Amino acid sequence: MTRLEEMVSAIRHAGDMIHGGRPEHFAAEWHGLGFTVAEAEAWWEAGAFDAESALRLADVGLSAGDVAADHVWPNDESTGFSVAYTHSNGDLTTGDVVRIVEG
Repeated sequence: MTRLEEMVSAIRHAGDMIHGGRPEHFAAEWHGLGFTVAEAEAWWEAGAFDAESALRLADVGLSAGDVAADHVWPNDESTGFSVAYTHSNGDLTTGDVVRIVEG
């Protein structure tokens, strides 16, 4: 099994939230950006469903573990989603995430 085939298998197992019904497409995206299966799975578990989002966070030195916590708005109301998910969804910029993580 090639590394891309391993990524396809892993992303299928991760479910529709990660691959949106297109596992081969999204597996190729994660693989093409240099993520290993183990790295991608860590980001998925943190809530990141977008490979480019995860890469932007990694590029500023953040790990999946850094952004796995619930995102809480400034009024202390929880969004119910992780910081990684909220960034992948486009609701937070990378700068926002850095500020949240650094406290």
